[in-house]
Amino acid sequence: MTTLSITEVAREIMKSAAPVLFPDTCSLVDLIRLPIRNNEPAKVLRTLNAAQEILAAARQTPRKAWIVIAPPIPIEWAEHSVATTENLSVELRRIDELLEVLHTLEPIAKFPLGSRISYSDLEIGAGLSNISQNFLLSGIEIQSDHDSTVKASFREISKTPPAAKGGAHKDCMIVEHVIAVCRELDNHSFAANKVFLTSNTHDFCEPGSRSTLQATLAEEFESVGLEFTLTWEWARQKMGL
Repeated sequence: MTTLSITEVAREIMKSAAPVLFPDTCSLVDLIRLPIRNNEPAKVLRTLNAAQEILAAARQTPRKAWIVIAPPIPIEWAEHSVATTENLSVELRRIDELLEVLHTLEPIAKFPLGSRISYSDLEIGAGLSNISQNFLLSGIEIQSDHDSTVKASFREISKTPPAAKGGAHKDCMIVEHVIAVCRELDNHSFAANKVFLTSNTHDFCEPGSRSTLQATLAEEFESVGLEFTLTWEWARQKMGL
């Protein structure tokens, strides 16, 4: 992953003015825990397809999409990805144990249970982790910026969303760096869509809502033409892919 200053990120994107996705850590880790967080097969497939289509667009030459990674997402991802992959492996081992028990009951089953499959041996977690990591590898990382870091600290101290409930320094860092890049792109008259993706409704959405961006953030996002999304499908649609 290439690491560039805010100004350099904007200049790089202007070389091929395609839609830009700013995923946060939650949205990337969600790809690993996809089978745990969703019990609807069709929704799992739609989510995975949307993510892979965005990734494919970002890997084309010339670019059909850009993925921009704000600090400290790479550090957060490294902290959470291994544990999340292991949590999925634990769930798959539980399924294997249940299937083992069910196979012992085959003599009283209405139909033969068929051959046994060890889901924990399929390396599903590793495969999803690779897809998630590919967004980091295919993206541009924003170099930590002093002004944005200071603004993030003030945002946290003043409990301005996404720190309205206290803490959330990392989210504040992400937001300030994303807004700074969007502002720089506006200075270059960038016309393509700019999309922010998170699943963190607790810190980003209005209290009691699971879809409405907090008013303060909504104003800030609108001022730099940044679209707010909560799912990979929604992000793909807003990117026009």
